[in-house]
Amino acid sequence: MKIKALLGKKVYDSDAISIGKISDAEFNEDTYQLVAIEVSQGIMKKYRVDIDNIDKLGDSVILKIKQLDL
Repeated sequence: MKIKALLGKKVYDSDAISIGKISDAEFNEDTYQLVAIEVSQGIMKKYRVDIDNIDKLGDSVILKIKQLDL
């Protein structure tokens, strides 16, 4: 999957509550594997979510954690 395909995807927490959209992604420079995503919620709030906390990645992203745990 290309970075362009990730950007803008809606992100939901484990309770299916929308917490924002993917605004950036972090990759391992040696292995080119996805390490984390950055989720933007409005203009000022941004969260870094490690790949271990992502449950499903498809048309949208579902996390294994609740928004309060970010």
